[in-house]
Amino acid sequence: MDKYEDLIEQYVEKFDEGFPTFMAPGEEEEHMEIIKNCLKTGKSYDPYTDPDFDPYADY
Repeated sequence: MDKYEDLIEQYVEKFDEGFPTFMAPGEEEEHMEIIKNCLKTGKSYDPYTDPDFDPYADY
């Protein structure tokens, strides 16, 4: 298992939900940073509070 998959698994275990990759801006590296921050703060990812999230973007 690679580091990205490991972080996704940790996210699922901690928050009992999948990481919304389709709503998170950026690619795998950016997602990893978001997930690490979520695990550190104990708060799941909420794209609507992310200043980089564009609800009208075609991700």
